[in-house]
Amino acid sequence: MNQSVLWEHIRAGHAPTPRRVDDVVARSALTLGRGGVEDATTELGDAVLGAGPLEPLLLDEAVTDVLVNGTDGVWVDRGAGLEPVACDLGDAQAVRRLAVRLAGLARRRLDEASPFVDGLLPSGVRLHAMLPPLVDGAAHISLRVPRRRISTLEHLQRSGSMPPDWMPVLDAIVRGRHSFVISGGTSPRVEQVMLL
Repeated sequence: MNQSVLWEHIRAGHAPTPRRVDDVVARSALTLGRGGVEDATTELGDAVLGAGPLEPLLLDEAVTDVLVNGTDGVWVDRGAGLEPVACDLGDAQAVRRLAVRLAGLARRRLDEASPFVDGLLPSGVRLHAMLPPLVDGAAHISLRVPRRRISTLEHLQRSGSMPPDWMPVLDAIVRGRHSFVISGGTSPRVEQVMLL
């Protein structure tokens, strides 16, 4: 498959689109076969329109966060704290290219003049990325995946997000439509509830 055509379009300032990806892959359809075309379309689409090697992690319904610590590894949170995962992002330059491309998808700039970025990817994933010298070694990337389902108070209690004796208090707060703050870490564990 000749990916150079697509990269030439990108270098010329033409944003990659699903149609351009399909056109590039279609040029190799005879040698790739039907299954190969589907695989190549997914792989190339992830590389220029999605999160590259991180895309399968973002599609995992259990994953709430994906963290890239430069070239030192990738971690995910599936609700039980961070765990390392096998995901090869390449060298420092490859990680930087991924961070810069994700920033571009969020319509943000990431370079030496603007070495950190917060933004929202088209998929709804929240992005935070930083470049050296603000971080050590290579770019660091944090991706927060939006919840795909709404949790009830009962589900939150069963999953260990709060002790059982909080249920009546939180239920009364919600039913009374009171303003309140839940503070703590970004994991599912709730630390403190404060009425405003």
